[in-house]
Order: sequence, then structure tokens, then C-alpha cells
Amino acid sequence: MSSSLITSKDNKIYKLINSLKKPKYRKKNSMFILEGKRLVYEAIERSASIVYIVINEDFDDEFISDKSYEIVKIENNLFKNLQDTVTSQGIIAVCREKLDEAYDFDEKTVLYLEDIQDPGNLGTIIRSAASFDVKTLILSKNSCDVYNEKVLRASMGAIFLVDVHYEDLNIINTFKEHGYKVYSTSPRGKAISYTDEKAFILMGNEGNGLTEEAFKMSDETITIANTGKLESLNLAVASSIIIYERYLMQ
Repeated sequence: MSSSLITSKDNKIYKLINSLKKPKYRKKNSMFILEGKRLVYEAIERSASIVYIVINEDFDDEFISDKSYEIVKIENNLFKNLQDTVTSQGIIAVCREKLDEAYDFDEKTVLYLEDIQDPGNLGTIIRSAASFDVKTLILSKNSCDVYNEKVLRASMGAIFLVDVHYEDLNIINTFKEHGYKVYSTSPRGKAISYTDEKAFILMGNEGNGLTEEAFKMSDETITIANTGKLESLNLAVASSIIIYERYLMQ
């Protein structure tokens, strides 16, 4: 369904969309923004809960016009205020946040990220998780916002394939009760060898790694075999290798 051209920044729909650039309004409205053709098309293909598809005056695509979503057209100069990228493709989707799914305690691998701060790292980890069959990702409550625009861009649409939850470390006890072995990660750990059917893997903050509390709650500490020429790997790279190794061993 199409709407008339929005030309005023005082328009209610425009003000709502613009507010979603800030985390507190994303949380208040339980909505977020996706920018660019690839992410919007992924949202459509994955049956995301789309509130509006927002386009500028120059956007023309039969793929969008054939759909039953509410199309909001915004004057070009106003649209520039909404875009997060320097070179916009002229299309944004406003989506409702995914409802928290109940945990599936039959999942073979669960990844927990403690205090991750870099949106690009989080988006890359989500993409890797989807690639290596990790369907549940848990973030500590001090981690960055999963609906940050940079997270969504880096995930390349994988956000629709992974359930993301926010929990404190006490959630580890719940998974232990359901038969998961808990693996912490550190450069000083043992070589990776997943001996249990169900693994709950802890990855730490970019600068400080895991907290002492996290180590105490784990059953075993593992590391990635390497030459030792560097002290550590980027968090997204390390997480991807860890879950890839787990994927091979399942």
C-alpha cells in the first residue's frame, strides 16, 4: 500500500523513523531500522515483521511495489537524515524486534558473549553463528545493542536466522541443568576438544576477555591452536574459529 510523499520533518511517521536511530527509542517502540536493498530484501524473504518500507523519491523497484507492505515515500533531503550510510540505496525497512524465543535445550551449541562492545564484531559473529549452525546467541546485559545499524549491516541478514537473548551469567546454571558442558576461552587454555554432546561456549570482552566469575562458572578452558607470534585474535575472528571447530566436531 502506497502513501503520499512526506515532505515535513514534523510528520508523525517521519519522526518515529528518525527516533529509531537512538537505542532508547528502539527499545521503547520495540522497532529497528534496516538500510539498503540487501537487508530489506532479506527481511522480506525471512518474513520479518515489517512495519514500513521507506523509500526516497528516486527509488523504483517492482519487487517492492508488488508487495503488500505499507510503502512510505520521503522527500530526498529528509531521507538523507534517516540514512546511516554515506551512499544510500534509497530504501529502509522499519521492523518490529523479534520476540524472545524460548530456549531450545536440544541445541548442540550455544554461544555466550560477555560485555561485547564493538557493533562490527557482533554483526560478524552473528553471521558466523548462522553459517555454522549456532541458532542461540546470548549476550551479557552490558553488551552493545543487537539492533545497532552497524551490527545489522555486518550480520548481512543473518540476524533473522539467530535468536539473540540478553542474560547475566546466572543463565549458565540453567544450561548446566540441561546437560551442557561450559567452555570458557583464553589464550592460556587447552587445545579445543569438545567431548560433550552439548556445548555452552563463553567468549569475552574485546579488551579484557572473560571476567573471573565467568571462568569460575566454566567446566573447562579452551584456546585456539596458533603459532604464538601474536598474543590474541580479534574477537569476531576468534569466535568464528571456535564455533567452526565445534561445527566440525559435531
